[in-house]
Amino acid sequence: MQYGGDPDTRRRGRAAADRERQTLVGEQTRLVDRIKAILARFGIRSFRLSLRNAADRLMAIRVAEGTPLPDNTRAELHRLLERRSGACADPHHRGRPPA
Repeated sequence: MQYGGDPDTRRRGRAAADRERQTLVGEQTRLVDRIKAILARFGIRSFRLSLRNAADRLMAIRVAEGTPLPDNTRAELHRLLERRSGACADPHHRGRPPA
């Protein structure tokens, strides 16, 4: 006797989990690309999104002229980082823990 239901049900469950994970990874990739594009517009290419304190480090970022990022840009980046942390909260995450 097998435990855990019939094989088709388990296969569909795994497929659904894989689709969900693929969606989350895709969303995270889109968010990271968007954040990097925003920073690149201001000439910032060395910002590391993988650091846990990335949101805190946004306050210290200066553009090439030495001025801080505009407030609306900083707010948008904070929103995108929040969404990214939500996209990383995959309960079935395999591999590296989200940063």
